[in-house]
Amino acid sequence: MTDITNEILMLKLARELAMDTSNLPETLIKLGISDEQWRHWQASPRFQSVFREMVEAWHSAGNAPERVKLKSAAMLEEALEEMQARIHDSREPLAAKTEMLKLVSRLAGIGNEKVEGQVSERFVLSINIGDGAKHELGVTTAKIIEHGPIT
Repeated sequence: MTDITNEILMLKLARELAMDTSNLPETLIKLGISDEQWRHWQASPRFQSVFREMVEAWHSAGNAPERVKLKSAAMLEEALEEMQARIHDSREPLAAKTEMLKLVSRLAGIGNEKVEGQVSERFVLSINIGDGAKHELGVTTAKIIEHGPIT
């Protein structure tokens, strides 16, 4: 197991225990954590610190809407692993991959920026000649980027 996978698993365990949504044996089985690994983490200052932070974060959510938001975020975080695997699975339909990538992009804040149209310097000169015809001359100025010689 890689260090990052181990760290993610430790964070998941700490979060599950802090939320107290299931008992310890069920949680260990669900996450695939052995008794030996649990004993090792239980004695680890890193796990104890993460667990305290998770408990504090969970209990600081003093109202139901905040807890619902945190539970939803936890569920979403857990789903990201499966989504990553499915995005890279060649058997997964392209439409499903596209929807997952849209969601992940939105969560990451990528592509949510407002794209404003370029303001051009333009004016229109209308000339009305006695025959009732309207003649327009539109002029647009382009911005020129000046630079020195390319070496």
